[in-house]
Amino acid sequence: MIFIYLKHIFEPMKNTIYAIVCFIFILSSCKKDDKTSESNSATNGIVITTTSVNNISNSTVSGGGNISNDGGSAIIERGVCYSVNPNPTIKNTRTSDGASIGVFISSLSGMYSGTNYYARAYAINSKGVVYGNQVTFTTSGASAMLGCIGGPTTITDIDGNIYNVISIGGKCWTKENLKATKYRNGNNISTNLSDADWSNATSGAYSINSNDMSNESKYGKQYNYYAVADSRGLCPTGWHVPSNSEYNLLLINIDPQADTSCVNMCERSQTAANALKEIGITHWVNAGNSTNSSGFTGLPGGYRFKDGTYDNSLIYGYWWSSTRYSTTDCLTLTVAAYAGYIPGGYDDQHNGYSVRCVAD
Repeated sequence: MIFIYLKHIFEPMKNTIYAIVCFIFILSSCKKDDKTSESNSATNGIVITTTSVNNISNSTVSGGGNISNDGGSAIIERGVCYSVNPNPTIKNTRTSDGASIGVFISSLSGMYSGTNYYARAYAINSKGVVYGNQVTFTTSGASAMLGCIGGPTTITDIDGNIYNVISIGGKCWTKENLKATKYRNGNNISTNLSDADWSNATSGAYSINSNDMSNESKYGKQYNYYAVADSRGLCPTGWHVPSNSEYNLLLINIDPQADTSCVNMCERSQTAANALKEIGITHWVNAGNSTNSSGFTGLPGGYRFKDGTYDNSLIYGYWWSSTRYSTTDCLTLTVAAYAGYIPGGYDDQHNGYSVRCVAD
């Protein structure tokens, strides 16, 4: 626990500390390109088939595809997209598995147990994206609750990104981190800021961890607090960035003994940490006792520090709340890999953290 608390004291030394305590998995994923046009084999020339899935567990399966023709234009990206709804596209959850023709293997993760899914292989060249045949499968284990009673199973942001919806304690939450590049009114959120500009920003901005586009599909964007607080709205219409009180209700519904009065240098709940964290070490550097029983599927998105530098050590997941702690600091929800608990936390408004949305 002492290691976690040192974050607030020795933040400038974080890169040295992390280099000692963790190793980095280099995970392939995909570059999100909402401008990629959809086409078909007849007009594009790509010939692709989807491989039947195997090694099915309660949250992961193995799949893939085979590209036998690139249509005369080099493959830019290939992988598998999947969803609880038919005919998934690259707007849904997807893998990225290279950029060539031939057979490829995909690892699909972060799914609900006992749930029917749809998957399609995809390939992108300069002419657009083409999908293979659709396959279906059902994950093992007891059926999880999707969506909310009387509500949707998915929502879409202004950029067309699709998010699964889960129900925890009667509240509707997004299962994935926000990826929006615009406020809900269509205004752009500033991005591509230099380290100096990021540290001096006084308005909303976002970045992608380490400026590596493959991190965006896994972890979403990292927003400063100014974007969270902007009146134009960061989350889709009908949704908002959760307050600290809403995070406390989330924790209490998972663990009635959670310490919701905890703000700093304290432990909120081990039970809730395990229930909120994705199972395994596909993304986390340490699996601990994670169960993801809540369906929240928390990932270690890291953060952009207020001086503009990045942390991508796969140790921490940070999510902004909309609640201020002081004139410069705001409350957060934090899950740590090694400690297996949720520390109370508040951080500088210039930091870049992940965002989840909750229904109004």
